[in-house]
Amino acid sequence: MKTLLFKIVVLGVLDAIAVASILVLAAKGDWIVTGIVAVVTVGLNYIYLRPGLLPAKYLAPGLVFLAVFQIFVVLYSGYIAFTNYGDGHNSTKEDAIAAIELAAQKRVPDSPAYQLTVLDQGGAFSFLVTDPDGEVSLGGVDRPLERVDDYGTDATGKADSVPGYTTLGFTDLVQHQSEIAGMSVPVSDDLSDGVLRTPDG
Repeated sequence: MKTLLFKIVVLGVLDAIAVASILVLAAKGDWIVTGIVAVVTVGLNYIYLRPGLLPAKYLAPGLVFLAVFQIFVVLYSGYIAFTNYGDGHNSTKEDAIAAIELAAQKRVPDSPAYQLTVLDQGGAFSFLVTDPDGEVSLGGVDRPLERVDDYGTDATGKADSVPGYTTLGFTDLVQHQSEIAGMSVPVSDDLSDGVLRTPDG
């Protein structure tokens, strides 16, 4: 009686996990894996609830682990090896081109230097830049530079504030140094026009 009760409890837990997995897989439309999980679940219930079948009761756990940790791994590795289903192929061609262009950045010789102030708005950093002609623009990593007319300046004439944004002080700049140094702000919607980075970026 105790053995039967133990089997029912264990199978109940496994069935609950299996049903939850089936619902998640079905919601994602992964019907092949859904079918495999359903068949394995029904098979395990049949083996352990039916009297007899003693060899199967001992073999079933080992076969399940063999299938998951050996057969599946080999087949999945082969699938990955001959397809583009990998970390480097999960996006679009346009995203890949943009990433290559950003990775190949280098400063153009004799290009002008811009005066720059780092601003913060809700945890997102932006560059407030003053070009050599005195024109002021604002932009972020996902937002090309756009001219702004409402801004404040310091004693040198450099733009240092914009309504709605917080100007980062020295302590804030040091605290977020690596994040700011990694920023690349597009000059325009066309990446071939270049990007702006901090001197340490």
